[in-house]
Amino acid sequence: MEQYVKSSDGFTILEVLVALFLFGFILLGTLGIFLKTYDYSLKNELRNQAVKIAQEELEKYRNMDFNLIPSESTTCSSSTDKIERQVRNKNFAFIVARNITEEVPDSVKKIEITVCWNIKGKEYSYTATTLITPF
Repeated sequence: MEQYVKSSDGFTILEVLVALFLFGFILLGTLGIFLKTYDYSLKNELRNQAVKIAQEELEKYRNMDFNLIPSESTTCSSSTDKIERQVRNKNFAFIVARNITEEVPDSVKKIEITVCWNIKGKEYSYTATTLITPF
């Protein structure tokens, strides 16, 4: 009579499949976290670019003669002023809108710069404001 000896040197196919399933489940969860982090990071980089663009535009007006600053009002949807910036080797378009009003005639102008951009179909904006006097 032959006797079969059960060997315990390895894993059964069921144990291997369960381990692979658990590993895959954990890997998918981790991948989702990385993708969400990447999206947040991209949004922050684009917002930083918008802040830079708004500051550059405000500096243009600060360096102009007070009497040469025109009164104007545009919105992101009506503005034709488009600035392209490269972020992560991809070009993104930023729309610049201006709202320039005289707060006190011949002495104070309020300049409001709004920069708008789109990511994945959602519109974002950043607004910077300053007051300029001729003195």
